[in-house]
Amino acid sequence: MHELRSKEFNLLFHGIPMNEKSETSETSEKIILTFISEKLHFSASNLDRIIFSNVHRLPRKTSAITSSSFVTAPPIVVKFATMKDRNSIFNLASHARQFKCSITKHLPLARQIQRRTLLKIVNKLYKQGKRIQWKIIDADYRLFADGELVHSNV
Repeated sequence: MHELRSKEFNLLFHGIPMNEKSETSETSEKIILTFISEKLHFSASNLDRIIFSNVHRLPRKTSAITSSSFVTAPPIVVKFATMKDRNSIFNLASHARQFKCSITKHLPLARQIQRRTLLKIVNKLYKQGKRIQWKIIDADYRLFADGELVHSNV
């Protein structure tokens, strides 16, 4: 539970290319600010009010380097000073898809594994045209399709 609390103000920005071999925190922050304003069309006046506590790239996985010739840049972790700021950016996450990027919550490893196991169910439901919603209730993932509970680990 502590790991979840420490990451709750974080978002991960996936698919954003690296500009340099070793990117500094300041460079990562500039990249994120540019992405949010230009790609997500977040207004400059609102962007000026958002405060980041920390911005950096996750370390590159060594297996990703050796396993293929096409290497994607590791995600950028953005820790927001307030949950309101984090949520205002997270609400724009669907706009990132058109740029082959994604914005996700920074979840503990156990939650990431739990989500991955549900993705097969989610993909089938998407193909059926269902509206999918994930909820975390009592430290458990609940999967809803068109408002009805589809899966729960309880």
